[in-house]
Amino acid sequence: MGMGMGQNIIIFGGTGFFGTAFISELKKNKSNHVCLVVRSLPDSYLPGECVLYSEIDTLISDGRIYDLAIDFSSHVSVDDFFANPQKAFLDNLEIPINNIKYLNKLEFSGRYIYISTDRAVLDISHVDFISSLKIPNDPYGASKLVGEIIVRYSYSLGVDAATIVRFPNLYGPGQKSRQLIPAIVERLKKGLSVIELATLNGCRNYLFITDAVSALMKLINNIGIESDICVSGENVRIEKIVELFQKTQKEKVGSTVQFIAKSSKSPRASFKSPPDTMDDSIFREKYDWSPKVSMHQGILLTMELES
Repeated sequence: MGMGMGQNIIIFGGTGFFGTAFISELKKNKSNHVCLVVRSLPDSYLPGECVLYSEIDTLISDGRIYDLAIDFSSHVSVDDFFANPQKAFLDNLEIPINNIKYLNKLEFSGRYIYISTDRAVLDISHVDFISSLKIPNDPYGASKLVGEIIVRYSYSLGVDAATIVRFPNLYGPGQKSRQLIPAIVERLKKGLSVIELATLNGCRNYLFITDAVSALMKLINNIGIESDICVSGENVRIEKIVELFQKTQKEKVGSTVQFIAKSSKSPRASFKSPPDTMDDSIFREKYDWSPKVSMHQGILLTMELES
């Protein structure tokens, strides 16, 4: 699909951090028709832009043929996954199943894109049989990994096309989750001079939200169909992230902030860490894409736009 040509697009999970930013970019092309499928109608959207899961007959009677469906939806609360891991794991698995069933009722035959995570990466080169496979991923990552399997196998049974796209940790202004960076930003906005984090150890792969949006836009505006794509960002130590916030806070308001750790051990330490970086060299070369925003720039932008 060319850059100037509009598409009819169904979005699941479009009211979250990534989905909201992506839809804003989609709407810049006035010929795109975007329909959000939601559980409850958000106040920030105009009538006609959203349809409830329970109102599928509205879409069926509309008769519009959709070219693309993108599934951002996921339960990402770390607290929930560690408070009741089995329930959270199973709840997350229901999401792609229900969304594929929904699309089947619409007789959808376009491209389906399932947004996944670097926490779903699993090396199985050491096993010959599925019975020998152990999944060391944390409950959220494991739920997305099994979700990938469900999507891939389900679409292999028909003629439709499915693409798995794995992203690392995303961050930027407007993020409301309890992940590391939005948690720090929220506490800085409250004026705290001492901020307690779960741990100051370890490192994470980060990608600024506009870079994630540009990568996904590159993908959907290409006429080819990929089966599996990884998009990697910058691998950064948590200590470095803390230092960047301290530096930015000093430059921005002239105040200092101290970070302390509850423990030297992360709650996720008993699970296998995601890869430091994912191999996205093929994507970068084929789609002429690379991140534009460094970690320092991203933290500056996040704090400026959140203030």
